[in-house]
Amino acid sequence: MNVKFDMLLDWISERQRGGFELLKQTLGWLGGNAGPPENWTSAMTSLQALGHIEIDWRRRRWEVAPSAITTLPTAGKHALLTGARPRWLVRRLSNLCNDSELGAFQGCLEILPPVKRKDAPALHLIRFHREEDIEKIANILRINFAPMAGDVLLSVLPRLSSIMRLSPCADLPGGPLPRPMGVSLDKVDPFVEVADLRREERNSFRCDFYRQQRFFFRYDDTRVFESGRAEIIYFELARRRNDILSWNAENRELVVPYACRLPALYERATVLRSGLLPSRNTDAKTWTYHNIDAKFARSLARRLYQNLIVV
Repeated sequence: MNVKFDMLLDWISERQRGGFELLKQTLGWLGGNAGPPENWTSAMTSLQALGHIEIDWRRRRWEVAPSAITTLPTAGKHALLTGARPRWLVRRLSNLCNDSELGAFQGCLEILPPVKRKDAPALHLIRFHREEDIEKIANILRINFAPMAGDVLLSVLPRLSSIMRLSPCADLPGGPLPRPMGVSLDKVDPFVEVADLRREERNSFRCDFYRQQRFFFRYDDTRVFESGRAEIIYFELARRRNDILSWNAENRELVVPYACRLPALYERATVLRSGLLPSRNTDAKTWTYHNIDAKFARSLARRLYQNLIVV
């Protein structure tokens, strides 16, 4: 994916909010006016998972998330800078050892060199000695401090059914032929075109409208719900009693098939445990989430109506 993520995050942090068309124009300009990348929505999904932006896919709007420092579990007293990265904050952090406003807290934090990445903005890690120092320094810098943000976010997230119930519909929308979810999870997109749409066999659908896709779950003859793609997929997996969430105890990794990347809020909680996007294994056709312990994995599985597979 030819996206200059650091420059994109700089622009987003200064612009703060906008629509998709403006964003696509900016991506085209950053790419040398060759137009936005074909899979530009993947770039936005990555920024959302890392906690840099909030996205309203229905309204085709985005907004930068507040700047924050969050600690990472089992990471040897390392914290992560997430959210917006306005230039004033980046400059101040790079010269933190000479910041006179810190007073007695000078030298309590070490800003490590950014770790460059191809699939996301550079990773900004902070080494600390005491957690209470981070909070006080964050207050001086006027940014948020969120200890163990991934764990806290997961703890307040409801089970998937509560999110599904937020958007009830009278029925599937008219117009384009809905594509039901197939049985294969090997591909990134499991929604397939079929001739027979018998209700008793088909419950999850994708409808292709101009410029966007919408996803629906038919609970019964009277109740239909609209939600995000991943939410619909996991609700369909729960209906079929198909358990796909596996956890590797030795490597502390959570693994899912291509088609089953985690729903947005649950994915953000999972990604913020390491600051790393899920790794893509093209041979196994899976996504792998890192630094996941047993307690977190089981809690996540319960919320998604999955029986965790331990390997």
